[in-house]
Amino acid sequence: MSRKVAHNALWNVGGQLVSLGVGLVALPILLHALGAARLGVFTLALGLIGFSGLFDLGLSRALTQTVSSSLGQGRSRAQVAALVWRVIGLLAGFGVLWLVALWWAAPFLVDRLFSLSGEMARETIFGLRALALSIPFALAATGAMGTLEGLQQFRLLSLWRMPMSVLQFGLPVIVALIRPDIGWVIAALAATRVVWMLLWLTQLHRLLPRELGVTSSRADLRHALHFGGWLSVSNIIGPLMVYADRFYLASLCFLRRRWRITPCRSIPRFVPRRCRKPR
Repeated sequence: MSRKVAHNALWNVGGQLVSLGVGLVALPILLHALGAARLGVFTLALGLIGFSGLFDLGLSRALTQTVSSSLGQGRSRAQVAALVWRVIGLLAGFGVLWLVALWWAAPFLVDRLFSLSGEMARETIFGLRALALSIPFALAATGAMGTLEGLQQFRLLSLWRMPMSVLQFGLPVIVALIRPDIGWVIAALAATRVVWMLLWLTQLHRLLPRELGVTSSRADLRHALHFGGWLSVSNIIGPLMVYADRFYLASLCFLRRRWRITPCRSIPRFVPRRCRKPR
């Protein structure tokens, strides 16, 4: 068991390291194509994507726990699949609510929080609303990923996460080189969320297909919601601790300085804690 956990952890870390490497390569290209101010807006869009752990109310982690424990107890895969697809539908529904909220709040955020005006403001509003349209797809993807983790498919997740990381940064880079409009660059980033969802739902359907006539019980759904409710506490605190300072600093200083925070904050997450302790 311990060897399997270590093996899964290595695949997980490997996938994240590839994501970090791709981001570090893309950052100077985006800086050259967009300029510092627009790159600052792009990194804030990445921060909003990081808030997906807040948007899903803990249900993706609840799916990981529920799927793993249910299959470990010998329950039928058909019953587990019924619950999983029902929760993913709920996640997409929550995503629609967040879509409406961000769509409505985009002008306020741009004007009051980021203090942008003119062409820059119009581009940013367009980009934020494009990102809002991707939220239901992103939440459905997190539910599928949580389920795949419950199925112990860490190798599959890591192998697919690597090319998806290239797409996540590569598509915005291509758009930025063709048209340095931050709205379209963020829209390209949002489009990768749709591809992400299609990929993970396809993999999930292959491993855990929904069978007609099999439904999940209310008790199972209630357990998943209850477990996710407790996890949502850490899901709220975690993203706030990691990303809230970025939005606060963006409201205090020029966005052209904002982009420098992202690589400095991201790299230490991949350094072992023991190496960071003072001697």
